[in-house]
Amino acid sequence: LIVLSLMSICVREIYYFGVAYKVEAVIALVTLPLTLVMASDPAVGFSLPVCALAMDVLAAGKIFEPCAEDFERSNSEFLVGGN
Repeated sequence: LIVLSLMSICVREIYYFGVAYKVEAVIALVTLPLTLVMASDPAVGFSLPVCALAMDVLAAGKIFEPCAEDFERSNSEFLVGGN
């Protein structure tokens, strides 16, 4: 359930801001399911640190984004026009 919740947050970020601006959300979306199979397959052991890094970047980015951008779907206007 936690993985599905995190994946839905990543999908929302990609939908609202676009793939070009939310690359870390795409990386997290790909690596989150791999973390579930990591215990049974050591070949995908890289997915946990990569996923953690992507989620950290996504969370840190949310701190610096203006709150108004979360209410309307568009490409990011962050740092455009002197904001």
